[in-house]
Amino acid sequence: MQSLSVRYETKQEETAFKQNWETFSKSKNRLAELEVQKSSAKVRLATTETLIEANRLKREELCQKKENTQSILNTAQDMKKQSEEMSDKADILASQALMLKNEGKALAEKSATLLQDVHRGLQQVQATREQQAKAMLEKLERCISVLKSKLDNFSKLNDSPENLALFEHLNALIVLGGELKSEIQPTRIAIGSVYPKLQKFILDYNGVVAKLKKI
Repeated sequence: MQSLSVRYETKQEETAFKQNWETFSKSKNRLAELEVQKSSAKVRLATTETLIEANRLKREELCQKKENTQSILNTAQDMKKQSEEMSDKADILASQALMLKNEGKALAEKSATLLQDVHRGLQQVQATREQQAKAMLEKLERCISVLKSKLDNFSKLNDSPENLALFEHLNALIVLGGELKSEIQPTRIAIGSVYPKLQKFILDYNGVVAKLKKI
Protein backbone atom coordinates (compact mmCIF):
# COMPACT_ATOMS: atom_id res chain seq x y z
CA MET A 1 0.00 0.00 0.00
CA GLN A 2 1.42 3.34 -1.06
CA SER A 3 1.65 5.95 1.57
CA LEU A 4 -0.37 9.03 1.02
CA SER A 5 1.80 11.92 -0.03
CA VAL A 6 0.50 15.33 0.88
CA ARG A 7 1.74 18.39 -0.82
CA TYR A 8 1.58 21.67 0.89
CA GLU A 9 1.47 24.98 -0.89
CA THR A 10 3.59 26.64 1.67
CA LYS A 11 5.87 25.80 4.52
CA GLN A 12 3.50 27.45 6.91
CA GLU A 13 0.63 25.28 5.72
CA GLU A 14 2.75 22.20 6.34
CA THR A 15 3.72 23.38 9.78
CA ALA A 16 0.11 24.19 10.64
CA PHE A 17 -1.07 20.78 9.44
CA LYS A 18 1.56 18.97 11.45
CA GLN A 19 0.66 20.97 14.53
CA ASN A 20 -3.03 20.17 14.05
CA TRP A 21 -2.20 16.49 13.50
CA GLU A 22 -0.09 16.42 16.60
CA THR A 23 -2.88 18.10 18.54
CA PHE A 24 -5.37 15.58 17.15
CA SER A 25 -3.12 12.68 18.08
CA LYS A 26 -2.68 14.06 21.58
CA SER A 27 -6.44 14.55 21.90
CA LYS A 28 -7.05 11.01 20.69
CA ASN A 29 -4.56 9.65 23.20
CA ARG A 30 -6.08 11.81 25.90
CA LEU A 31 -9.53 10.51 24.99
CA ALA A 32 -8.25 6.95 25.29
CA GLU A 33 -6.77 7.79 28.69
CA LEU A 34 -10.06 9.34 29.72
CA GLU A 35 -11.92 6.22 28.60
CA VAL A 36 -9.55 4.12 30.70
CA GLN A 37 -10.01 6.48 33.64
CA LYS A 38 -13.78 6.40 33.07
CA SER A 39 -13.78 2.60 33.09
CA SER A 40 -11.57 2.58 36.18
CA ALA A 41 -13.89 5.10 37.83
CA LYS A 42 -16.87 2.88 37.04
CA VAL A 43 -15.07 -0.06 38.63
CA ARG A 44 -14.22 2.02 41.69
CA LEU A 45 -17.82 3.28 41.83
CA ALA A 46 -19.17 -0.27 41.66
CA THR A 47 -16.67 -1.33 44.32
CA THR A 48 -17.67 1.63 46.47
CA GLU A 49 -21.37 0.85 46.04
CA THR A 50 -20.65 -2.76 46.94
CA LEU A 51 -18.77 -1.61 50.04
CA ILE A 52 -21.59 0.79 50.91
CA GLU A 53 -24.15 -2.03 50.56
CA ALA A 54 -21.92 -4.33 52.59
CA ASN A 55 -21.60 -1.64 55.26
CA ARG A 56 -25.37 -1.15 55.22
CA LEU A 57 -25.91 -4.89 55.66
CA LYS A 58 -23.26 -4.91 58.37
CA ARG A 59 -25.03 -2.05 60.15
CA GLU A 60 -28.33 -3.88 59.89
CA GLU A 61 -26.66 -7.02 61.22
CA LEU A 62 -25.13 -5.02 64.07
CA CYS A 63 -28.51 -3.42 64.80
CA GLN A 64 -30.13 -6.86 64.81
CA LYS A 65 -27.41 -8.18 67.11
CA LYS A 66 -27.91 -5.14 69.33
CA GLU A 67 -31.65 -5.79 69.44
CA ASN A 68 -31.04 -9.48 70.14
CA THR A 69 -28.53 -8.60 72.84
CA GLN A 70 -31.00 -6.14 74.38
CA SER A 71 -33.71 -8.78 74.21
CA ILE A 72 -31.38 -11.26 75.92
CA LEU A 73 -30.57 -8.65 78.58
CA ASN A 74 -34.27 -7.94 79.10
CA THR A 75 -34.96 -11.67 79.34
CA ALA A 76 -32.08 -12.05 81.78
CA GLN A 77 -33.44 -9.18 83.88
CA ASP A 78 -36.91 -10.74 83.82
CA MET A 79 -35.44 -14.10 84.80
CA LYS A 80 -33.46 -12.43 87.57
CA LYS A 81 -36.61 -10.72 88.80
CA GLN A 82 -38.54 -13.98 88.62
CA SER A 83 -35.68 -15.74 90.41
CA GLU A 84 -35.77 -13.13 93.17
CA GLU A 85 -39.54 -13.49 93.42
CA MET A 86 -39.21 -17.28 93.53
CA SER A 87 -36.49 -16.92 96.15
CA ASP A 88 -38.81 -14.72 98.21
CA LYS A 89 -41.60 -17.26 97.78
CA ALA A 90 -39.20 -20.05 98.73
CA ASP A 91 -38.27 -18.12 101.88
CA ILE A 92 -41.96 -17.68 102.68
CA LEU A 93 -42.62 -21.39 102.06
CA ALA A 94 -39.63 -22.30 104.19
CA SER A 95 -40.96 -20.09 106.99
CA GLN A 96 -44.40 -21.64 106.63
CA ALA A 97 -42.87 -25.13 106.59
CA LEU A 98 -40.94 -24.31 109.76
CA MET A 99 -44.13 -23.00 111.37
CA LEU A 100 -45.99 -26.15 110.32
CA LYS A 101 -43.14 -28.27 111.63
CA ASN A 102 -43.26 -26.46 114.97
CA GLU A 103 -47.05 -26.73 115.03
CA GLY A 104 -46.78 -30.43 114.17
CA LYS A 105 -44.24 -30.88 116.95
CA ALA A 106 -46.52 -29.04 119.37
CA LEU A 107 -49.49 -31.15 118.25
CA ALA A 108 -47.43 -34.32 118.61
CA GLU A 109 -46.45 -33.29 122.14
CA LYS A 110 -50.06 -32.38 122.91
CA SER A 111 -51.20 -35.69 121.42
CA ALA A 112 -48.66 -37.56 123.51
CA THR A 113 -49.87 -35.70 126.60
CA LEU A 114 -53.48 -36.50 125.73
CA LEU A 115 -52.59 -40.15 125.19
CA GLN A 116 -50.90 -40.21 128.57
CA ASP A 117 -53.97 -38.58 130.12
CA VAL A 118 -56.24 -41.09 128.38
CA HIS A 119 -54.00 -43.94 129.52
CA ARG A 120 -54.06 -42.65 133.09
CA GLY A 121 -57.83 -42.21 132.80
CA LEU A 122 -58.23 -45.76 131.54
CA GLN A 123 -56.02 -46.99 134.35
CA GLN A 124 -58.14 -45.07 136.85
CA VAL A 125 -61.34 -46.42 135.28
CA GLN A 126 -59.90 -49.93 135.36
CA ALA A 127 -58.83 -49.47 138.97
CA THR A 128 -62.31 -48.19 139.83
CA ARG A 129 -63.87 -51.15 138.06
CA GLU A 130 -61.60 -53.53 139.91
CA GLN A 131 -62.51 -51.91 143.23
CA GLN A 132 -66.21 -52.04 142.36
CA ALA A 133 -65.94 -55.65 141.20
CA LYS A 134 -64.00 -56.58 144.33
CA ALA A 135 -66.61 -54.98 146.58
CA MET A 136 -69.44 -56.64 144.65
CA LEU A 137 -67.74 -60.04 144.78
CA GLU A 138 -67.02 -59.72 148.50
CA LYS A 139 -70.64 -58.82 149.20
CA LEU A 140 -71.86 -61.62 146.94
CA GLU A 141 -69.50 -64.13 148.59
CA ARG A 142 -70.78 -63.17 152.04
CA CYS A 143 -74.37 -63.58 150.91
CA ILE A 144 -73.69 -66.95 149.27
CA SER A 145 -71.78 -68.09 152.37
CA VAL A 146 -74.72 -67.14 154.59
CA LEU A 147 -77.17 -68.87 152.23
CA LYS A 148 -75.09 -72.05 152.23
CA SER A 149 -74.89 -72.06 156.01
CA LYS A 150 -78.66 -71.62 156.14
CA LEU A 151 -79.01 -74.48 153.68
CA ASP A 152 -76.91 -76.75 155.94
CA ASN A 153 -79.20 -76.01 158.87
CA PHE A 154 -82.32 -76.58 156.79
CA SER A 155 -82.31 -80.34 157.48
CA LYS A 156 -83.41 -79.57 161.04
CA LEU A 157 -86.68 -78.08 159.79
CA ASN A 158 -89.87 -80.01 159.00
CA ASP A 159 -91.03 -80.77 155.47
CA SER A 160 -93.90 -78.33 155.34
CA PRO A 161 -94.83 -76.83 151.95
CA GLU A 162 -93.66 -73.42 153.13
CA ASN A 163 -90.27 -74.82 154.15
CA LEU A 164 -89.89 -76.73 150.88
CA ALA A 165 -90.68 -73.58 148.89
CA LEU A 166 -88.17 -71.67 151.01
CA PHE A 167 -85.60 -74.43 150.45
CA GLU A 168 -86.04 -74.22 146.67
CA HIS A 169 -85.81 -70.44 146.82
CA LEU A 170 -82.63 -70.73 148.85
CA ASN A 171 -81.06 -73.11 146.32
CA ALA A 172 -82.11 -70.88 143.44
CA LEU A 173 -80.47 -67.88 145.12
CA ILE A 174 -77.21 -69.80 145.60
CA VAL A 175 -77.20 -70.79 141.90
CA LEU A 176 -78.02 -67.20 140.88
CA GLY A 177 -75.20 -65.93 143.09
CA GLY A 178 -72.76 -68.27 141.31
CA GLU A 179 -73.93 -66.96 137.92
CA LEU A 180 -73.53 -63.35 139.05
CA LYS A 181 -69.96 -64.07 140.16
CA SER A 182 -69.02 -65.05 136.59
CA GLU A 183 -70.58 -61.82 135.26
CA ILE A 184 -68.66 -59.56 137.61
CA GLN A 185 -65.47 -59.05 135.55
CA PRO A 186 -63.56 -55.74 135.90
CA THR A 187 -62.35 -55.94 132.28
CA ARG A 188 -65.88 -55.72 130.91
CA ILE A 189 -67.04 -52.30 129.81
CA ALA A 190 -70.66 -52.91 130.86
CA ILE A 191 -69.90 -53.94 134.42
CA GLY A 192 -72.59 -51.50 135.54
CA SER A 193 -75.20 -53.78 133.98
CA VAL A 194 -74.61 -56.24 136.85
CA TYR A 195 -75.79 -53.70 139.47
CA PRO A 196 -79.55 -54.21 138.88
CA LYS A 197 -79.14 -57.99 139.04
CA LEU A 198 -77.05 -57.72 142.20
CA GLN A 199 -79.58 -55.38 143.83
CA LYS A 200 -82.41 -57.79 143.02
CA PHE A 201 -80.30 -60.64 144.40
CA ILE A 202 -79.70 -58.68 147.63
CA LEU A 203 -83.43 -57.97 147.97
CA ASP A 204 -84.25 -61.64 147.49
CA TYR A 205 -81.44 -62.55 149.88
CA ASN A 206 -82.76 -60.20 152.56
CA GLY A 207 -86.26 -61.59 152.07
CA VAL A 208 -85.10 -65.21 152.44
CA VAL A 209 -82.94 -64.41 155.48
CA ALA A 210 -85.85 -62.58 157.08
CA LYS A 211 -88.13 -65.58 156.53
CA LEU A 212 -85.52 -67.97 157.93
CA LYS A 213 -85.24 -65.88 161.07
CA LYS A 214 -88.97 -66.39 161.69
CA ILE A 215 -88.69 -70.16 161.55
